Amino acid sequence: MLATDVYEVLAEGLFSPLQLKLHILGERCTYSEALEQTIEGEWTRAVGEAEKTGRLLFNGKLFRLLRYEARSSMLNLLLGETDYRELIGTSRALCAGLCTEEELAKGLALSSTILTKDGFLLLGRRSQKVWAGRGRLHVCAGHPDPERQLSVDAILSGKNPFFGAMECEIAEETAVTPDRIEAMVCRGLVQSRGDGKAELIFETSLKLSRAQLLRHVQKARDRSEHAEFFTVPADGPSLSKFLLKHHEDFTAPGLAAVVFFGLRRGYWTSL
Repeated sequence: MLATDVYEVLAEGLFSPLQLKLHILGERCTYSEALEQTIEGEWTRAVGEAEKTGRLLFNGKLFRLLRYEARSSMLNLLLGETDYRELIGTSRALCAGLCTEEELAKGLALSSTILTKDGFLLLGRRSQKVWAGRGRLHVCAGHPDPERQLSVDAILSGKNPFFGAMECEIAEETAVTPDRIEAMVCRGLVQSRGDGKAELIFETSLKLSRAQLLRHVQKARDRSEHAEFFTVPADGPSLSKFLLKHHEDFTAPGLAAVVFFGLRRGYWTSL
């Protein structure tokens, strides 16, 4: 039995760029004075830990998931603003019993499985240099940057901002550019039970073979985020065997992405 209780499925389906709708409010959450002091204290500690260990941490802007609705083949997201400081501060406060789930920053992230044209999934083991998920198995992932995804150039490109953001993450982590992508679809939305972070789950299919992809990965700009990359055959028996052996090694959204991948293909019948 897979330990899928590490995340909660909020929405599941097949959502194209036209079926994933973003509604931007831009408003930030306001916290009580006590919680604001807790957030600042936890952030200060996190920065100190990062400096001592050489880990990557900076206070960039994030989208905040305010509400979501999946209906009539559409996934609607109502979004505000937050940042890494609030994300880490409220997550740690929740673990310490100092805030409620409703007070979480709920910074939104993206994750995608990557499938080669000859039938392999790309997986990575997170390095010790990253802030979250150190040493765990994961797929390609990141946080969409509001300033980047809502820039004039991004808007005029006509792309769905989150599909564009997922393409950017794939390019940064694997050096695979959008012209090498065969297809991409959003599979849904999950929430990690540990820190309450929301994550959009994608599937990406490439025009590249396994060998070609692994050569690209060696040239990636953000190669240091992973200690290693490897591939797993994407057929049902192979992937089921791999998950049964290694599911506890995954990050919550990474596990969700692989489980969604197998569910779509009938490898298993439950999320």
